Formats: sequence, structure tokens, C-alpha cells
Amino acid sequence: MAAGEEYIKQQVDTFMNLANQFSNPLELMTSQVEKQLVDMVLALTKEVVHVEVQTNPQIILDTVKQSVEALPIVGHAITLKLNPIDIDIIRAAYGDEELNIRNWTLAVEPSLNRGDVYIEAGDSSVSYKLEDRVKNVLQSFCGTNRHQGGE
Repeated sequence: MAAGEEYIKQQVDTFMNLANQFSNPLELMTSQVEKQLVDMVLALTKEVVHVEVQTNPQIILDTVKQSVEALPIVGHAITLKLNPIDIDIIRAAYGDEELNIRNWTLAVEPSLNRGDVYIEAGDSSVSYKLEDRVKNVLQSFCGTNRHQGGE
């Protein structure tokens, strides 16, 4: 009887080891699929935002407003470095008189993409790259959802 129980225990252990070997690749595959899905969503989101920046000038206006508000210095001269097309949008929206009142200088920076803003004010600077903002929002979203899913 004891030998039979030992044999059954060995068979159960063998079966459990086999089952564990099958579940580990599934967990790994699930993790890889999740990463690929997140990467795909990130790429699609970047493309949608890129198109939106091209067609909706309000995005650059909001970006400039947010980035200026992020600076700890109020009332100092500010240099806004932008893509040439975005500079035209800012100039058209604010006008030269308002830019002078706000003490803003616009500088063309061809290396910046549409929607990117680099601001200098005294010793402070803020870099607002659209791709970084999109990535941060998606990472925050994914992190929040993973945290909530684990509860």
C-alpha cells in the first residue's frame, strides 16, 4: 500500500512538473504579446497625435501655455524655440504686440518636430517634446491599469 502511494505521489509530481513547464511558456508568451500590444498602441497613438498636430493648431497653443506655466520664473524674458511652422501659428494667435507685452522671443529651431517646444527663461529651461509627453501619458495609463488589475 505504501509503495502504491509513493508511486502515485511520484506520478502526481511528474504531472505537476509537466503542467508547470507548459504554463511558464504561456506566461512568457502572454507577457510578450502584452508588450507588443503596448508598443503597437504607442506607435498608433504617436501617428494619430502627429496627424492631429498637423491639422489642429490649438495643440501647439496649449503646449506653449502649459510649458510657460511650468517655468518657476514669472515676468522674465522668455525664448520659445519651435518648429518653423509652429512659430507661424504662435505669431498668428498672439500677434507681435502681445508677444512683446509677454516678453516672449520666438526662435526657429528646425530640429524640433511639430508640437515640440523648448523654452528658456533666465537659468531655467523646459523641454516639451510631443513624443515624450505621449510616451509619459501612455506609460502612466499602462502603469495605472496594471496596478488596478493586480488588486
